[in-house]
Amino acid sequence: MLNRIATSQLVGEFVEKLNKDYEASDGFIEAQKTLNLVRASHILLETEEEAQEVKALIEEEPSRFEMLAAERSTCPSAENEGDLGYFESEAMVAEFSQAAFAMEIDEISDIVESQFGYHIIKVTDKGTLFELTENDLEDPSLEETKQRLIEAAVWEEFYRLYEEQVVKTPIQYYSLEN
Repeated sequence: MLNRIATSQLVGEFVEKLNKDYEASDGFIEAQKTLNLVRASHILLETEEEAQEVKALIEEEPSRFEMLAAERSTCPSAENEGDLGYFESEAMVAEFSQAAFAMEIDEISDIVESQFGYHIIKVTDKGTLFELTENDLEDPSLEETKQRLIEAAVWEEFYRLYEEQVVKTPIQYYSLEN
């Protein structure tokens, strides 16, 4: 039991060191500079007819978007006037991402159909993770994205080192049957 605890503590300390080393590396800065994010709000509706009705109301008065998102959207983001926070393209279904990443800031999309229903999207901000965090934006979704980026790189390095060690010190298994 003590060996397990000691091993667990050592592995935890090793992963923490990998974490700090990566966060201080040029590779982390480069990863942030190439990771594009969009911040968008949306209104999710069940039918195309509802979506056309809401889209017409927005075209009459674009400032209604947030109010309509809060009142009519079937997505839980309605509680935040449709705001989804910052996200990478892989975080959303393809149809939604393609539309959002092709739009300009403050642009409102046409109706976008996905497996979840009919979306009307409004892009509220976009940029690389590096640009957005350099602008002193303290958004929780940006911090979560940074942490995911760090964790992915650290675990990739951890498994690379593990595989390297397996090659250096192979374990041989013996069968009791032979």
